[in-house]
Amino acid sequence: MLNKHSSYENHEFKFREIKNKDYNLIKQWIMKSSIRDTILNSDYSKITRRKWYRNYKKDEKLLIYIVEEKQVYGMPIGTTAIRIIDDDVVEFMGFVIGETKAKNKGYGMKIIELTHKIIFNKINSKYSYLQVNCNDRHAVKTYISSGYKINSFIEKEDKDIYIMRAINKNKKMDL
Repeated sequence: MLNKHSSYENHEFKFREIKNKDYNLIKQWIMKSSIRDTILNSDYSKITRRKWYRNYKKDEKLLIYIVEEKQVYGMPIGTTAIRIIDDDVVEFMGFVIGETKAKNKGYGMKIIELTHKIIFNKINSKYSYLQVNCNDRHAVKTYISSGYKINSFIEKEDKDIYIMRAINKNKKMDL
């Protein structure tokens, strides 16, 4: 299990665990209509900062990171989240690039790559799966380009969802 107070970085990004003070920034990013419409569980309007952070700290399997870009902006540009399901499976809950000036710069693929290093190298998971809105073609294409394959489809009243899965290529699978 990863330490809740962990941080990870490479030459371009630092992933640091969220803090209570990050609530407003994350809410601001998610409430942007272009982002809100693609996120599956984005009802931040009904939860207080205190409850949000308390729930996060109690959930030992949930890890949410602020993504700080180090070279160009030197500031937080987004967030990424994972949930450890068991020793073999991690749910990649997705990422958000919330800063408008950081969009369409190729950061999405790089954030996924560093998130995969956490999932597959640090946690040593066999699989990562995610849920993505079928209508978010850009996200689906990005996830496919980063190694995910569509595993199944779920019809919901308001949004149809793909379940996508990536396999740890470095871990020997049981037959």
